Amino acid sequence: MPKFQLGQRVRYELYMVRSGSRMKSQWRRRPVCYPKTIVEGIIVGKRTVSDGTIEDCGDCNVYIPTKHYSFWLVAHNLSGYQHVAEEDIREVAGATEQG
Repeated sequence: MPKFQLGQRVRYELYMVRSGSRMKSQWRRRPVCYPKTIVEGIIVGKRTVSDGTIEDCGDCNVYIPTKHYSFWLVAHNLSGYQHVAEEDIREVAGATEQG
């Protein structure tokens, strides 16, 4: 059973962003920026993503994954969400369970 449930209120200080060049990508942790250092949000999903490289095969390019990650999607407002690693999420004290 997952540690978090869809619709659960949580808070986080770090989130994941994809970085890299055109031929290589990586996911890295980034701290939440000023004015807030801790963001509260709601779990809206879970995704599996990967680091990888793009190999040139002549007529086409092929993406080759090198490492996989599972991230929670945490909505922080009506139009945005961030990818957050499970170890960076904290439960909100006193939040009622959805069910």
